Amino acid sequence: METRTEEQKIEEMMPRISLWVIGVATASGFTLSLIFDSAVPSFNKILIAGVLLFMVLSDFLAARFVNLPSLARADSPRSNLTIVGYAQSMFPAIIAVLGGIVVSESWLPLVCGAVAITCWLAVRDYLGPPPVSTS
Repeated sequence: METRTEEQKIEEMMPRISLWVIGVATASGFTLSLIFDSAVPSFNKILIAGVLLFMVLSDFLAARFVNLPSLARADSPRSNLTIVGYAQSMFPAIIAVLGGIVVSESWLPLVCGAVAITCWLAVRDYLGPPPVSTS
């Protein structure tokens, strides 16, 4: 019987958890955008959507090009890189729910979900395959 360390469990579970959160949050944001009709004027919707998209793209770029490399340079444990990277990949999906409610446009949660999946793939590419356990 093989025993796994806490770090191995984190590296195995965190990608799955974040992918589920991304999928559920994107679907929820899309559904809520169809259900709710906010009385926000059209021009304000454009401004709010622009701000939310800026936040989503900023988070993606910060996760991939600032946070993960700086943690790797600081010799942080791989489990910390995994947690921070995949947690930041879930942020655009949370914005998808917010955007679906506030802006009431169904395209916004789909775009945020696509950015979240792209961020998830970028984190997975940066981290590479999990290290092989020796027993």
